Amino acid sequence: MKNLPDESLRMVDWYGSRFDVPVLQTRAFRYGIPLTWLFGLQPDNRGGVSQWSKEYRDKYQGKHDDVSELWTNRGSFPRPHLESLAVLMGLPGKVEIDGSKVYETWKTIPVNAEAAKSIDLYCMQDVIQTAFVFQRYHYLAGRLTLEKYRAAATSLLNWTSEAPGQAAFAAKIDRAAVLIEDAVVPST
Repeated sequence: MKNLPDESLRMVDWYGSRFDVPVLQTRAFRYGIPLTWLFGLQPDNRGGVSQWSKEYRDKYQGKHDDVSELWTNRGSFPRPHLESLAVLMGLPGKVEIDGSKVYETWKTIPVNAEAAKSIDLYCMQDVIQTAFVFQRYHYLAGRLTLEKYRAAATSLLNWTSEAPGQAAFAAKIDRAAVLIEDAVVPST
């Protein structure tokens, strides 16, 4: 396995601090894979360097964005479902299966060749919708202008349309809603 420089790693997920990170940490422990982005030394709150810095542990050196934590201001209010935000912005949400059916579908793989494909499509659609919600969050927070948001969203829309197996999913996306074509931009 090729070692990638830490600068190339960035993880963006939905509710990952409670699910993805613990799974990755446990699997890395099992296989002896260092997680320097998670446990490396960072500046602490007193001007020194520590692996126990609250800022470091909270932000994973800036290499992990849990969109659900961003959305709820780190738990200041209840976390909505990713699907709710996705549908609100013009995405289709869950199409064929949802997370509650993944395990049951996975158990049928030896006798159902399409089960693995269904799970793959579901996972990719989750990734795509997380990316769209992440982009919209950055626009909402003022980190992207409307023009930059639209450029990023258009790029992701185009990629989604061409992604293997995602044509039916892409066809259900309300492009005008995703691109906020009816946006009223305040004058400055």
